[in-house]
Amino acid sequence: MSSFKGMSVDPIAFLSALKNTYVGGGTYEGEFRTHIRAVEKDVLRGNRPDGLPNEWSADHKDFLNTIEGMFDPLLNMQDGFHDIKSLVVAHVQTMENIAATKTQSGAERLWRGDAGEALSLFFQNLIAQDDVTPSMSLGDYIEFISMMLSGESVVAKYGKHPRLSILGQIEARMVMADRVILSGLNEGVWPPDSGFDVWMSRGMRSNFGLPSLEQKTTLSAHDFASGFCAPEVFITRSCKSGGQPTQMSRWLQRLKTILIAANVTQDQWPDARGQQYEHWAREVRKSTHVNPFDRPATVTRHKPSPNAIFGDRN
Repeated sequence: MSSFKGMSVDPIAFLSALKNTYVGGGTYEGEFRTHIRAVEKDVLRGNRPDGLPNEWSADHKDFLNTIEGMFDPLLNMQDGFHDIKSLVVAHVQTMENIAATKTQSGAERLWRGDAGEALSLFFQNLIAQDDVTPSMSLGDYIEFISMMLSGESVVAKYGKHPRLSILGQIEARMVMADRVILSGLNEGVWPPDSGFDVWMSRGMRSNFGLPSLEQKTTLSAHDFASGFCAPEVFITRSCKSGGQPTQMSRWLQRLKTILIAANVTQDQWPDARGQQYEHWAREVRKSTHVNPFDRPATVTRHKPSPNAIFGDRN
């Protein structure tokens, strides 16, 4: 059995995986979060370790050995290269181990609902491509699966609003609506970052007759133009993401350039109406009566005399 003791494990990623809502806890069901918080405090806090300890502390040995058993299928794939089917099977077994409870198997909890069905179909499609996918190491598989999952979305089958639909760019191409909200107009989101192909360079893709990576930008421009032609359009973007400033989408930058070239005054720009909606939203949350608390009083503490503590010894 392989082990992750002493491995270069990111404590943040490790704790994020084990604090997920799908974690069942296995035999530690009901107490799992208490134990993982204790491990976080005693083992992973302080100076950030390069990896997990080579030997578990006595207080958490049984619990951490249980977690290690959950990750066994993937830990056994650490060495060498493996086909995509073996890696997916090991990945799924690990996920089911983590999701299992005392009364339910991991499969019962993990694959139910719209999200579970979508994830199951995603892994089935990966296994179906086993013959044409090259073998890879566990590290390569982690990067590969992260990249593939970033383009997936889950659409609920039932319980939809009769007049409201939240669609991706592909689904929206086939729908006409009187009012459209175009969201995520940040550079890197819409259009998405063209990135790079982990398998082939741009020259190799051209020689094989494959479309360029920039084609995603072209399709994003088409989708934006199609949505922008609706009778009423709202455009939204986040000014910050993860606490960091974001860059406006190039579509909005070019729209502003056209407005400036056409000598349209800023009070007639489309975002002028948006500022009115923002004002209404602030007014809804604004309180009409503000009762501030009094300033905390300063308490002067006098140092007691020795006689008050030990008594008068005279």
